[in-house]
Amino acid sequence: MFINRMLMNLFERDRARRADGNRYMRANSMITGTKTAWAEVAASLDYAFDEEPEPQIRGLLGSAPFELFAAFDREGNPFTSLLVHADATETIEVSVPSWVDRSVRRAGVLRTGDADFDRAFVVRGNADLVKARLDADVRSTLLALHYRSPWLSWRGNLFRAELDGVELDVDLVARFIALGKRITSS
Repeated sequence: MFINRMLMNLFERDRARRADGNRYMRANSMITGTKTAWAEVAASLDYAFDEEPEPQIRGLLGSAPFELFAAFDREGNPFTSLLVHADATETIEVSVPSWVDRSVRRAGVLRTGDADFDRAFVVRGNADLVKARLDADVRSTLLALHYRSPWLSWRGNLFRAELDGVELDVDLVARFIALGKRITSS
């Protein structure tokens, strides 16, 4: 009985190790295509591109420094993050609604007047700032990226936008960077 349990534990550890390795290989294969697509975006928009340790684009959006990078969460899933250092007087948060948002937390949700956008996203924050910053172009970019579950937050001096996975479409990456500029420019 003891030997059976010991062998079972060894096989279980080996299986878990192989699963972690497979997940790491899948995630790295997703990142590999990012390097060429993002290098093309950086070159066309005249931004700096660096591929180590993970692909990243850096530059200025107006006078605000920004960084677009790919990283991995705790489970090893890749995501894309855009950080823009720009001062905000009020806050904005845009996200795909969760079950809690749909059922319980309806208070404080703002409407933009765009029916498709309002169905797809939950918007919270200062109503005047939301109306001024979430124009038709920003809303159409977010709807185009809806399958990546975009999340935006602008608090204090940091605008942060995240996407699930890593976007390889050159036009959508350029639009995602432009989205940061449109929202944070005054």
